[in-house]
Order: sequence, then structure tokens, then C-alpha cells
Amino acid sequence: MAPKTSGDRPRLPLGSPLDSRFGAVNTDSRVINGYLEKDASGQLQLVKRPGMTQYNGSLSPPVGSAAVGQFLAFSGGLFSYVLSFYFQSGSPSTISIISGGGSPVATINTTSLRSYPVVAAQYLDDKVAINVGGQSVTGFTVSTNATTTNAITGITSILVPGIVVLDGTTYVMDQTATIWGSGIGNVTFSGNFSQAISEAGGGVFLAKQGNYVVAMKTLSTEFFYDAANPTGNPISPARGMEFKWGCMDARTVQDVDDTLFWMAQSRQGTVFVAMMKNFKATRISPPWVDRLLEEGNILNFAYNLYSFSFKHSGHSFYGITVDIPGTPTGSFLYQTLVYDITENQWYLWANGAGTRFPFVYSISIPTGLDVFQNIDNNTVLVYADDTNGTDLGTVFTCEAYTPNVDLDTRRRKILSRMDFICDQQPAFLQIRHSEDDFKTYSAFRSVDMNQKRPTLVDCGSFRRRTWNIRHTAPYPMRLQAVELELEIGS
Repeated sequence: MAPKTSGDRPRLPLGSPLDSRFGAVNTDSRVINGYLEKDASGQLQLVKRPGMTQYNGSLSPPVGSAAVGQFLAFSGGLFSYVLSFYFQSGSPSTISIISGGGSPVATINTTSLRSYPVVAAQYLDDKVAINVGGQSVTGFTVSTNATTTNAITGITSILVPGIVVLDGTTYVMDQTATIWGSGIGNVTFSGNFSQAISEAGGGVFLAKQGNYVVAMKTLSTEFFYDAANPTGNPISPARGMEFKWGCMDARTVQDVDDTLFWMAQSRQGTVFVAMMKNFKATRISPPWVDRLLEEGNILNFAYNLYSFSFKHSGHSFYGITVDIPGTPTGSFLYQTLVYDITENQWYLWANGAGTRFPFVYSISIPTGLDVFQNIDNNTVLVYADDTNGTDLGTVFTCEAYTPNVDLDTRRRKILSRMDFICDQQPAFLQIRHSEDDFKTYSAFRSVDMNQKRPTLVDCGSFRRRTWNIRHTAPYPMRLQAVELELEIGS
């Protein structure tokens, strides 16, 4: 039978979700070191993630800035934390960078931060309280000029990460899920406490959403509101709001615009990623992401966990890095899971060697930069840079694996041309394909992105095929579409 022209030019599905039928990342569709973005027509295009550039600037506030507290929480053995205080015009801008990455303004002496994040909260316009979770040392306050630090007093138990200020009272939680409240407008604790005991379980992280204190425990989450109790702790339990999802690890908790993200666990032993907005918790990790977590046996607590959240180029991202020294390259747990809150998509991000994305715990500073800790080099801070296609000079690969494509027919397709609609730059795309369900691939072919019409010709024939498209060059990259010129055969 003579071949029949298709009559149109179909496009490859670049916007396919992360999939993992066997809990591994060497099969099925995925995007690595990139993210998806809708164009004006609703078509998903592939964009390379921002590169990371070394940050050497001063974290100075703009003139006339109001008093707000912003912080960057770092894990043990690296920076203790980066904490910035912004005050109104006339007051000094005070930056505290502990243990490298800049000139320390104030120093907090601690024996060990373990691997928990340091979390801060502003309780007065001129003071910030810092909770060093996971230690017998409970926390510190920092003065207006960031030259004086004082230990928080009145608590002898070991705190978990998280610190909340609600209606002038500062709250922290210990490992027994006891929530301690300070005096009004200070951080002096004198025995005022409430207990999160609606469900059994220890404390993991203390957060805030709206006007509620959120006690995240091992297997449940409970809420407290300001009941204005005349004696003792001002807060009381908000009965009926609690739910039976807990927090697996405090290091996975991130707050994005009063929406909480964390790695959750239930009594059934399952691990998943959850989001809580307006006091309602939802599961945001699809089955294929959960399979990746389960395949890594993440419940054994033997790994270093990091997380980050940041906004960039109109997108909001939440990421989880599971750091296992010695894990073979190619294993899922050697890469970082990233959730695109804007597009409701999951990706994998990695460094130039194809292993985990080494940048964690970020802060957005007034200049618009997103500054991160570098877990591979604790003397270097970095910021997300759309104009940079490298991480500190090291080129990384952005790539997409499409799903198996048959164009809704198992008849043979004769592919004469592939047109790549992309930004023009002095670089090449590398293209290969598989026709045996991701098992083996053809040799790579190169497409010159600097041509007016980047094209591959004589692309063979297929019944079902997946494509792998790679960009390994020190430039940003946007691939808007891949158009196929083909005929349908027998």
C-alpha cells in the first residue's frame, strides 16, 4: 500500500510528567534540570533551570525598608545560618552570616547544629529569636544591631526546629510535643506550656499558618489558636482541625506564601509529599513520585535530607534532596526531586556530574536574587541566575525524555524531518531515540541551535518511539516545540 501523508505536523509532548513504573528513573518520561512553562497558546515548552552564580554582595536592605525578618536556614557542619534583619530608614541594616560565606556580624556559639535547620522569627521590631532545633541549647536572641546574642532561658527540654510568633507571644516545641509560650513581646519562658496530645507522637516541627500555631508530629498534625487564656499559655487546641498525617523529617518543611510543604508519613508506613493551604492538607506527590521515595527505603532515617523553596521567573519551586554518600550514579536518590507549584509538575534536578542538586535552604533578598547554601562548598553562597547556564562555572545537562509516542496509530511512521523551535544560540542539541521501551538508544545526532531553522532530516521510520533531547552548553535554553514532518505507512 502506498504511504499516506499525515496532513499535519504533530509536535512531540515535551510537557510529559515525571514517571517511574518500577521506582527508578531510567524508564519513562522525565525532565532533568529544567522546568515546563505554558506559552500564550497553552503549549508546554521546556526551559533550562537557572544556573548558580557565586554571591559576593552585601545583603543590604533598600532605603526606607520596613522591619521584616527574613532568614536562610542552614544545616549542621556548614553555615549555621544566614539571617537578615531589615529595619526602617535610619536604623542599620544587620546581616548575620555564621561560619563562612561572608564577614560575620554576630556570632552564635553552638556545639553542634546536627543536621537540623535553624529557624528564626521576629518577635519585636528590633529583635529576632532563633531556634537551634535538636540541641540541648534551646535558642538565642539577636539584638537590633546584631552585635549581641543571648541564650533563651526558661526551657530545659530539647527543642525541635520551628519558632512561631503569634499576637506577641513566641512559641517553640520540644520533642515531647509540648509547646512553650514566652511572655508578651519577649522570649522569656517561665513554665507556660500546652501539649499537642490529641494523638500520640513526638514533636517534629512547629509552624504557623494564618493565625494558628501548627504542631507537626511524627504521625499527626494539630492546630492551636490564641484563646487569650488569662493564665498559663495563651493558646488552646483547635479541636476538629487535626489530621493523621505526620512529618517524617523537619528538614523537609518549607513555607511558601503561607502554604506548607513537607514529606509526610502515615500510620500505614507510607511516605509522600504533602501541601497544606488554608488549613487543608492535600497529597501532591503522584504514585510515581511515591514509588521513588519507597524504592529508596527513605524510612530508614540513614540519609541526610535537605529541602528548598524559591520563586523564580514566575514559578514557585519546592525541592527535596536525599543525600546518600556512596550511592551509585543513576540511582534516584542521587538526584533531587523538584515540584513546580506553578505548573503542578515534578522534575529531577542534578549537578554537572548528574548527581544530586547541591543547593539548599534559600532566601529571596530585596534585590530579587534567590540565595542558596552550597552543600558541596560551605564557603560559597550562590544565587539562581537566569543568565547563567552553569553552576559556578560547571556545565550541567538539561534534558527531556518523552513518553512512548505512536501518534495514536501502530501503523509505521516515516519521519523525514524534525524541526526544533528554540532560542538561537551557539550551541547544539543532542537527539537520540529508543524503540524498545527505553531499553536501548540510537547514537546521538546533533542539531545546531544557531541556525535559522534547526533541523534533523532522514530520521527513519517507527511504530512507537521515545526521544531523549539534551542540552549541555554554558547558556540558558528554551525549547518551545519539536515538530515532526512524516507520512503514515502500512
